Amino acid sequence: MADAPAQMMNGVDEVAGNTHRVPIDEVMSIFVHKPGFLLARIDQIANALHGALAQGGETLAQAEVLLAIAAGEASDQVGLARACGIDFAQLQAQLLTGFDAAGRTRLIDLLGRVARENRGAAPRWDYETSPTMDAPSLLCRRALQVCHAHFAATVAPLTITLRQFSALIILHLYPGLSQTEYARIYGLDPSTCAVVLKKLTARGLLQAVRSPYDRRKTLYHTTDEGREQAASVQPLADQSEILMHEPLAPDEAAALVPLLQAIVRRHAGQLRYPGCLPWDED
Repeated sequence: MADAPAQMMNGVDEVAGNTHRVPIDEVMSIFVHKPGFLLARIDQIANALHGALAQGGETLAQAEVLLAIAAGEASDQVGLARACGIDFAQLQAQLLTGFDAAGRTRLIDLLGRVARENRGAAPRWDYETSPTMDAPSLLCRRALQVCHAHFAATVAPLTITLRQFSALIILHLYPGLSQTEYARIYGLDPSTCAVVLKKLTARGLLQAVRSPYDRRKTLYHTTDEGREQAASVQPLADQSEILMHEPLAPDEAAALVPLLQAIVRRHAGQLRYPGCLPWDED
């Protein structure tokens, strides 16, 4: 992730396959201060909250499509809510539980500027005609798209995603994790983590070895090439985060992270894979 401590690229001493691990709370404390990680987690949370409200009905993405279709005929809140089968405003209210009016306004303003003023960095969004242009769940997803787009453009021609880069960082600092262990730490379902880890292994950036204690378990370590790739990507990742924050003043960019953290802290426990999220003491 962007702006990780410099020592993270040389903080693990490997000896004959045995590794010294950085405490996992220290590893993941890097991530809980990164807007890309927080936005991805909020997107998971929004989908989980919507799933509970919809009770097995349409997905959040499907509901948003219905809202967009209905906007041509029923632009009032009641009409839009009926179009997707639930009160869409209820989802947004749940997502921002614990925020006062000023906090909600501040979050929507900052997210809205990141989402709308990075037009060249992500797929086109005609927000002027969007019935959900101020919905926090959609603004978070749009800001996440912007984050991924800036990262991809900045690290090109290197072919690595932000999620893959995160895996290299974690497995460098805390090597020897299995697919399931990694999923529990990072906070993704194991099947998605399997894709990330296997792609990195196929490229020679990770090494997969059998556990000496459980032959059914595969453990992952970064290779020399993987560590070199992460080190070369790090300054580019820093730059991509700066580009994402470009519509905001420095103090506004700094204010956005605690607002995103507040959402994740309140709701992450509802996720099936909440991940290791070591928060600063209040």
